[in-house]
Amino acid sequence: MLDKVKVTGKDWIVTAKETFGVDLTPVQLDIMEAIQRTGSRVSAIETDEMGRSRLYALICATAVLFQPELKIIFVSTDKHRLNNTIGELHSVFSSALSPLGFHHSVKPLMIPALIRQVRDKVSFRYARAGNEEALAGDFYHHSLYIVDNAALISDVAFRVLTAGMTEEDNRMLLVSEAYCNEGYFYETHHAYKDAFHAVRSNSEESPLVSEHWLNAVEKQYTDDEYRRRILGEFPQNV
Repeated sequence: MLDKVKVTGKDWIVTAKETFGVDLTPVQLDIMEAIQRTGSRVSAIETDEMGRSRLYALICATAVLFQPELKIIFVSTDKHRLNNTIGELHSVFSSALSPLGFHHSVKPLMIPALIRQVRDKVSFRYARAGNEEALAGDFYHHSLYIVDNAALISDVAFRVLTAGMTEEDNRMLLVSEAYCNEGYFYETHHAYKDAFHAVRSNSEESPLVSEHWLNAVEKQYTDDEYRRRILGEFPQNV
């Protein structure tokens, strides 16, 4: 699927490194390489310490600075995810401004202005069961739907979201732990896998995770939790 679509705007991986000073992990790089392409669909299984808030911040910051035509619709079941992403945005914008040599008194004024640009460009939606109609009404020529905690969002909500994805450059990024063996997110790794670029994080292979940390959580987690939160695997069939 990805071979048939084109990259638009400035390369997002180059931007992460050269503009924001971020070395992407292999999983983050896989996601960024895929989602920057016109009309892309990406579904990523998240594990502990994948760095999803940093990933969301990089996507939003890149769109603000280099792809002003791209509208982002950020959907989550977790209201705290917005605060975490905004915190990461402060960090990446600060990294971008530091080499420019501004006086120390200027940067504290510029970062809030950039954050305001993000809030203008990104529409934040809270996904709540029984209120799926609140997710309707977004129709853009160029858009990216970031769906956080995607496995916890109902199929009804996905029908509402995808109803507005009628243009060539309407993209979708799903990120979630592998909570259950059913639902739209699960099927993007199974029945719908031909339509989605599937990514699976594994904390045991992450450069952000130490062996000491893994040994500690192995003692804390049940087998099911370790499989889901560390290995990025869906629950075993019973």
